[in-house]
Amino acid sequence: MALQRQLYAGAARSTVGWLRLGDFAAVAVPGEMEPALAERVRAELHRPDLVLFGLCDDELGYLLREQDARDPEFAYERSMSACLRAGEIGRAAITGRP
Repeated sequence: MALQRQLYAGAARSTVGWLRLGDFAAVAVPGEMEPALAERVRAELHRPDLVLFGLCDDELGYLLREQDARDPEFAYERSMSACLRAGEIGRAAITGRP
């Protein structure tokens, strides 16, 4: 059974968190981000050591790159994702880049 969510203009709201302690930096992600997308986040932020904690605050399912979300090989993961763009939306929220 899926949890009932309040929608805002047809979309669910969630959060990402950022933690920095000295040189240590981590991001709290509301789903399970695939490794390729996590590496893209690290590259865009120029933080190869960035730690990503998944399933924080919400359990939105798998967060995939859009190209992987459309790939038949990822049919199961896609079925357990909020939408095809969930990963890209999360990446943009973390990096501040469209």
